[in-house]
Amino acid sequence: MPDQPANQQREEDFHFPPRKILVAVDGSSNSFRAVEIATKIAKRFGAEMRILYVLQSTSALLYAISGPGTPAVLSDQYFESAEDEATSFLGRMMSVAKGNGVHCTEEIVRTTSSIVNTIVLDAKAQSIDLIIIGTRGLGGFGRMLLGSISSGVVAHAGCSVLVVR
Repeated sequence: MPDQPANQQREEDFHFPPRKILVAVDGSSNSFRAVEIATKIAKRFGAEMRILYVLQSTSALLYAISGPGTPAVLSDQYFESAEDEATSFLGRMMSVAKGNGVHCTEEIVRTTSSIVNTIVLDAKAQSIDLIIIGTRGLGGFGRMLLGSISSGVVAHAGCSVLVVR
């Protein structure tokens, strides 16, 4: 058998139809659409679905703005507020999945790592066959400033990725 390029998966590693789908969400309208599409795919093929909401630590930014001593308090307040929003969003998304008869789990992850790395590692740990993620559609200068989570996941995931606009 000839050698395959390092970035190419072996055919037996590619699972279609997918058995496990990870939907990475951030509360945006595009992540809502990603859940809707993931639900349709999961229902069609009898796949399990996992919805992941990643909250990234802002302690370095808070330290730079506030100085020593304040970041822990502000970071806790940030996570509490962000987690409340994430919980509300996930509740609506779980209703969509379960209302369509799809077996679905959810998780909110706090991380000090990159969001891309957290999504990719979660997909690997959960043996995910397909990641579905929304994009905010930022191009050019906006992507350069903010980075692109969806582009990073496409570049680093060990499974197929579907990006939803």
